[in-house]
Amino acid sequence: MKPAPFDYAAARDLDHALALFGEAEGEAKYIAGGQTLGPMLNLRLSQPDRLIDLGRIDALRDARSEGDRVVFGAGVRHAEIEDGLLPDPSGGLMPQAAARLAYRAIRNRGTLGGSLVHADPAAEWPNILLALDATVHLRGLAGAREVRLGDFQLGYLTTDLAPDEIVASISIPVLGPTARWGYHKLCRQPGEFAQSLAVTVVFGPGRVRCVLGCAGPVPLLLKAVSALAGGVSGWRDDVRTEIAAALETDLSAAGIAVDAVDLRAHAATVARSMKDALA
Repeated sequence: MKPAPFDYAAARDLDHALALFGEAEGEAKYIAGGQTLGPMLNLRLSQPDRLIDLGRIDALRDARSEGDRVVFGAGVRHAEIEDGLLPDPSGGLMPQAAARLAYRAIRNRGTLGGSLVHADPAAEWPNILLALDATVHLRGLAGAREVRLGDFQLGYLTTDLAPDEIVASISIPVLGPTARWGYHKLCRQPGEFAQSLAVTVVFGPGRVRCVLGCAGPVPLLLKAVSALAGGVSGWRDDVRTEIAAALETDLSAAGIAVDAVDLRAHAATVARSMKDALA
């Protein structure tokens, strides 16, 4: 299929993009890498009257260190992270995850901000950036605002983004020299979306963030599992039973019911990610 007719405009900068949105007659949509919106246009699942291209905005392709954080423009591409072309606040977690995201052709075009806006709970960046405690910086017709990633992701394919707003950048705290992490993804074959995805980041003694994807409408910050991980000094195999029990507590608290097979898969990915972070 081919997309429905639309007006196309390429924005020079963020202010120009917002002006183009404000001037649009009918529905307007922003596009950057196009790895999600492109197929939706072709299938006519999305039929905007105006398409505003953000791909030529240099500020969205920037990445810079700012004290104890690294700020990524939303237009940074997965392949640039994979290839180590940008500052890495994550101690290797982000490049490793980028290398396992879909296929190289997609990584060459897909963007960090686009993945967050799509908000698929099985995707890498919504889970990994939640574990890293990232903040999303937005620009809209009403001005600028920032949102913690845990508050940005509201539901399946649903975010706190207003129709006119653009994700301008994402800021991520720099992990300290003693920080550790673990990341595991379960899928049938390389390149597929995960059936289960878990990330554990140990920022320091007693401060751990464990995140599980694919179990509910949003990536889930596992509070009971994180507390368990923060209370042990290292990995031991007999902790797997405690992890499974803590995971059930977190899923129940979130109102998420999974069958025995999925629960076992999620417990395994969480345990593997924790083992890598604590070993």
